[in-house]
Amino acid sequence: MFLIPFIYKKHDDVQKFFIFLEKGTNFLEMDKSDINEFCETNEIYFDKKNIKGKYCYIQVNKKTNLKNFYTYTENSEAECWRRFIYFENDIIHINSTNPDFIQPILNNIIEGF
Repeated sequence: MFLIPFIYKKHDDVQKFFIFLEKGTNFLEMDKSDINEFCETNEIYFDKKNIKGKYCYIQVNKKTNLKNFYTYTENSEAECWRRFIYFENDIIHINSTNPDFIQPILNNIIEGF
């Protein structure tokens, strides 16, 4: 199962997504039974959790200390937040890489997963 920790912000026609990825490019992979323990151990607090297919979405809330996470760097070899922007039906990834793999994930978040 893939764990998708995310922060979602919407302002008018601009939607921002921050998704926590392994090595900045891969979804976190773990057994379904390990997700709650993983979140607790890593002090990841969330408002909403939903399993849809092989993905477990968790909407990270403000109680989570984001300073505990690796900071956003473009070519990180570690876990980090990646930022995507959805503007008038176009997705822009900050470093202009092809975001096709993330499109279904962003759509699920927009739809309330």
